[in-house]
Amino acid sequence: MTEWGIALGLFTRILSHLDRHIALGFRTWDFSARSLSHEYGRVFLAQAVLRHPLHAIRGALAYRHFARGDLDIGNIRHLYTGDEEAFLYSVAGEPETFLVGLGFCLKPMTVPHSNPGCPSGRFNHDCEYLSSLEISESTPSPRHPACQGCLIGEVGVAALQAGVNMHVLTSAAEIAHDILFPSLERRRFRHVFFAICPYSVEPMSLALSICGLDGYIARYSAGNCVDFEMWIRADRGIKKERTLLDPPTYAKLLDTLAEISRLRSKPARCFRREGNIYIPYT
Repeated sequence: MTEWGIALGLFTRILSHLDRHIALGFRTWDFSARSLSHEYGRVFLAQAVLRHPLHAIRGALAYRHFARGDLDIGNIRHLYTGDEEAFLYSVAGEPETFLVGLGFCLKPMTVPHSNPGCPSGRFNHDCEYLSSLEISESTPSPRHPACQGCLIGEVGVAALQAGVNMHVLTSAAEIAHDILFPSLERRRFRHVFFAICPYSVEPMSLALSICGLDGYIARYSAGNCVDFEMWIRADRGIKKERTLLDPPTYAKLLDTLAEISRLRSKPARCFRREGNIYIPYT
């Protein structure tokens, strides 16, 4: 091994040690250092941290409360403090500022001698079912066999009934441009319910806090990335496994949307797409 390789390995071990011991209240040392050599790290540093230093400081201080895990319940991190009922009541009053983000890796995959994969493809923001979804007396059944039981489609129905936005998450850079920066600069979104890899929870918690977003982050229970190398491949669309949410986590996601729907008086009828965001339309 070269001296450079030895030094890099030592540096990585030091960063991992800092994460394990929540040094200075952070669990993002390793990810932050590694991501600077990739598009997301450089763009977030330039457009969020350096361009909005006061937001970055406030967000970093807020994140320290979440990094301890005190607000984690099961596989869900609560990115807010206080009463949940009051939080959901506030969301129901402005559902247009709430966004549900589900990873592209939840989409069905092509399995030999079984159902075909997602008709919209995987590494994109597209969903054929949500694009044609229209709720009236009853919810339409999926026309493609792969859409039967697809979590993205099922959650999309609940999101539409709640009148909140939907987004199929792909790369970290696109999440930044579609969600984080618009929220930081013009308060486009204020609340989220994300489903992402456990590995991504800490850096995403920090990014959301800096950009003024609160809500929930659900961790996948299977098929997820476990380290930076897997994460960066998935960030480029190289993801052979299909991720899953465990039943309690999935139930919490649906229950949250059902409660927002209950608190609202006027349900949405269909989605219209603006850029990569599915927006409820009455």
